[in-house]
Amino acid sequence: MKPKLSTLFLTATLVMATSPANALTFSQTGHIIRTLSDSANFAGGCMIALNQSIGNGCKNNYVSLDCHASMTETGRGKNNFASALLAASLNKQVTVFVDNNKKLNGYCLATRIDIIF
Repeated sequence: MKPKLSTLFLTATLVMATSPANALTFSQTGHIIRTLSDSANFAGGCMIALNQSIGNGCKNNYVSLDCHASMTETGRGKNNFASALLAASLNKQVTVFVDNNKKLNGYCLATRIDIIF
């Protein structure tokens, strides 16, 4: 018995939607090697770089924290940036939660930062 075209389409869609390459929100763990604060609102005003590639379609190893609240609630990006500065100054690892569906100047948006103590 031949499988129906709709069954094949549904199966292919399910496989593509659950593959890591198509993930909209994912996490990456590493050490912060650079912070950027920009009053000209480049990439949301603040960014961090990890010691490894972010992956999943994000540029290099940088993510935006959106300190100027272009795509997030007011204050959220600044709180994440404060956590990033703390982690960087203590040389602690962080887990960054990234939404690669939201981008500022081509850089993916980090929606959460966990410091690993």
